[in-house]
Amino acid sequence: MVMTFMFLGTAALFVAGAGAAWWRLSWLRRLPPLEASTPDDAAPAQSMVACSVIVAARDEEARIEQTVRRLLAQRSVELDLIVVDDRSTDRTGEMLEQLAKEDSRLRVMRIDALPEGWLGKCHACHVGALAAKGAWILFTDADCWSKPDVLLRAIQAAERERADHVTLTSGLAVPSASLRASSLLFHLSLANWFSGVNRDRPNSHVGFGAFNLGRRFAWSDLLTF
Repeated sequence: MVMTFMFLGTAALFVAGAGAAWWRLSWLRRLPPLEASTPDDAAPAQSMVACSVIVAARDEEARIEQTVRRLLAQRSVELDLIVVDDRSTDRTGEMLEQLAKEDSRLRVMRIDALPEGWLGKCHACHVGALAAKGAWILFTDADCWSKPDVLLRAIQAAERERADHVTLTSGLAVPSASLRASSLLFHLSLANWFSGVNRDRPNSHVGFGAFNLGRRFAWSDLLTF
């Protein structure tokens, strides 16, 4: 009998906690659709917003081509794509160089040694950002695939709300229900930060490696240390 009550009590606490976290997720916002005034693909580059996209890649030969092609397919944005090959030992660098020959918007940077005191991805993102040209900088992952209008939609949302930083959560393209559930639980665990950020709570910050978009001037102090 005692075990039964303990089980029911634990289950009730779990359900209550999950319910509270789920309610906090209501503060999350879906990325709005494109605004009606969006320029079409034939618009001159001068009318498009300039965005540098930074990708840190290490031993990503299985995915890097698809990732690069999807980024190059972003619509109505003056794209500056920088992929930093961080000490890859597979065909990642070779594949990137071939892709760069096909499209001049892609620049490939190679890191052969990691400086003392740095983590690999942080250093690769820093190196890429120092070479960025756009008014906006997007940091994204080598295995993150975006729809063709996502970048422009995120920039429009930031402009409309006068935000300096936009981050998006990503879905998992996997057949495993357990992995999808784990991803959901992870996002639930960050619900307090989500709600704080979207309500402009002081000192609340959230970012995801899959999609971190910011105005260049907002990153400038971080890029010069």
